[in-house]
Amino acid sequence: MRLETTGRKELIRWVLSWMPDVKVLAPKSLRDRIAEKLRDGLRAQK
Repeated sequence: MRLETTGRKELIRWVLSWMPDVKVLAPKSLRDRIAEKLRDGLRAQK
């Protein structure tokens, strides 16, 4: 899927709601932010 958006915060939440059934391919900045959020979530569970 390809889309354009102006709101990164809402997009990150939406992508995370589809985990683990989604993979962010680009842009790298979004892919990195999603990975960071996932790591933060895992750390919070310890």
